[in-house]
Amino acid sequence: SYSAELAAKPHCVVFTKLDLMGEDYVPDIETQDAFAKLSISAAGRLGLDALKDAWWRKLLELKKVELAATVREPLAP
Repeated sequence: SYSAELAAKPHCVVFTKLDLMGEDYVPDIETQDAFAKLSISAAGRLGLDALKDAWWRKLLELKKVELAATVREPLAP
C-alpha cells in the first residue's frame, strides 16, 4: 500500500510498448486523479515529446499556484 502523501502527488499514467500496439493505442482504463494518460515507445522514440510537454504544462500550472499563494496584498499607505 502507498501513503496518502504519495497518492496526493501529481501523476500521469504512461503506457509503454507503443511501437508494438500502434501509434494511437491508449487503453480505456480508469485513471483516477491522473492529469494525463499517454502512450510511448522508448525504443521507437514515439510519444516522448507529448509526455515531456504534459509534464512541463503540469509543472508550470503547479508553479503558478505556488506563486499565487505567496503573493500578498499591497500595504495600505
